[in-house]
This record gives sequence, C-alpha cells and structure tokens, in this order.
Amino acid sequence: MSDTEVDIPRVRAARQAREFGFPKRQTEEIEWRRVKLTPDQREAQQQLASIARAGGLAYLYGRNGVGKTLIVSGLGIGWEKVRHENRDATGVAGMNAARYWRAAELCGDLIRWQQSEATDKGSSPDDLARRAGLLVLDEIGDLKWTDFQSTTLSNIIDDRYTEKRATILIGNQKPNQLAKIGCPLSILDRTRDGGAIIDASGWKNMRGVA
Repeated sequence: MSDTEVDIPRVRAARQAREFGFPKRQTEEIEWRRVKLTPDQREAQQQLASIARAGGLAYLYGRNGVGKTLIVSGLGIGWEKVRHENRDATGVAGMNAARYWRAAELCGDLIRWQQSEATDKGSSPDDLARRAGLLVLDEIGDLKWTDFQSTTLSNIIDDRYTEKRATILIGNQKPNQLAKIGCPLSILDRTRDGGAIIDASGWKNMRGVA
C-alpha cells in the first residue's frame, strides 16, 4: 500500500482509539502516517506488544518528548484494529477495548461519578478500567498519591494482574523515584511476572522534529 492510499481499517481503529481516550495528536499522526519510529521506539513498542498479548504489566519511563505516549498510542490503534478484524470475521465482540487515561484524570472521573446524582450513571470509570482489554495509565508520576489515588490504582492494577489483562504505565520518574513520592511498591512489583520496566531516558527528543 502506498503512502497516498487510505488504510481504512487503520483509520477506523485510530478513531475508535480516540473515543476510548487515546490522545488526538498522537493517534492522528499514526492514522495519517506522519510519524516514523526510531529503532529504540520500535524495539520498545514490540516488547510492549508482546507483554500486552500475554496480559502483563509494564512501566515505560523517560523524560518528556521522547515518544512514550506515541508508541503506546500505536499499540492502542493496533489493538483496536485486531479487535475489529476479529469481530468482523466472527460476528462476536471478543476482545475488550483498549483504553487510555492520565492517571489523575481517571481518579478525578471516579470521584465525579461517585458524586453524580444522575439516575443512570452507567459503568464507573474504575470498572471500565478493570475491564479494558488493554489499559494505559499515563503520567503516573504526576499523582499526589493520596490514600484514595493509591487505593484506587492499586485495586485496579491488582484486579487486572489477577485476570491477566494488559496494563501499561507511563511516567517520567525512575522506579525508585516513584516509590519516594508515594507509589505503592506492589504496583511495580507486578512487572516482575511477565512484564518489564523500560527505560526511555536515553531516547532522542522528538518535539519539533518534522
């Protein structure tokens, strides 16, 4: 397929990924082939894809601007593409959707859901996060790690670990720095079982690159 041809399944998957929270800028770059991954990014994406298929937990960390959110957006699009292909082939929903949240926004969404007086509130955000086929939680180092945030995220991640549902965490901090700011040690301990901690701190800054 040439660069001028439209990959309809990818376009559909990218738009579905945006509906489930994946960032607009990164998904549009992938949707219209405006990005080329570096060898480091491609290797990390392949490793994350393998972990996702196995239902593991990964932590991807490094400074801002090196493409962390970009490569997980690519994973989200790939997940949705496969999900749609399976559904189209079998007529059965099968895989659950991939979902993306900034960690603080997920906790905030849950508080607003709990405080809502609507008669039909739908599924709670934490339930949606638990049931996602692939869950991406970004900016985990920006949390204040209050008791509510720690309990909420620990419970979600523990439940997903038990059910072998893939979870990818993203942050700027090294693992030991996360522990110092209050992240429960049990969260990153889950990466030891079929997961990984991936260091992107040496990747090239992509911001401003055409």
